[in-house]
Amino acid sequence: AMKLFTAIRDALITRLRNLPWMRRPRTWPRT
Repeated sequence: AMKLFTAIRDALITRLRNLPWMRRPRTWPRT
């Protein structure tokens, strides 16, 4: 189960990195 979770998280991070808004620090969602 951990491997699956890690794979999904990795895919999400990669997808987020490819989004245009990731290059604009102003539009970063505050966590």
